[in-house]
Amino acid sequence: MALKVFISYAKEDRESAERYYELLAKEGASPWVDFKHLLPGQNWEAEIERAFSDANVVVLLLSKRSVTKRGFVQREANDAIERLRYKQLTDIYVIPLLLEPCEVPTHIAARLQYVDLNVPGAWDQVKAALRLASEQQSIELEHGIVAGPLNVFTERIEDNWEGLPGHNIEIE
Repeated sequence: MALKVFISYAKEDRESAERYYELLAKEGASPWVDFKHLLPGQNWEAEIERAFSDANVVVLLLSKRSVTKRGFVQREANDAIERLRYKQLTDIYVIPLLLEPCEVPTHIAARLQYVDLNVPGAWDQVKAALRLASEQQSIELEHGIVAGPLNVFTERIEDNWEGLPGHNIEIE
């Protein structure tokens, strides 16, 4: 199982969201963004909520557009900050990333360190945060979980059969 990363962004920042989706995937995470995962005919609101709830980490892509916009991007940011109540104080769950200089909302800046992606070394800080989040949650990134001299990787296998007697098997 890879670290599940939900990417929250303003629609106007889609190009940046796509770039960071690819970078997160290269780091061994399992990023989720609506335009890559939603299929025609799916209930988009339910699928976004499922992906958000399943995420181990939420990345907030902050820009002049996203911090002033109303709607789902604000809802996602507010919900992510609200879910910090259920985490340890030292857990990395929300990672705010500045796409451009902008005023970071007080409810984010008052609680969390953010990084300006235009500053040299910023992506190294993001990678370090992802590594720490994966260690805190015992979830591997690209190289697995280090256990002594071994690297441990997980795989999930599911099988369902509706017949009688039927079965529902989940192995990880």
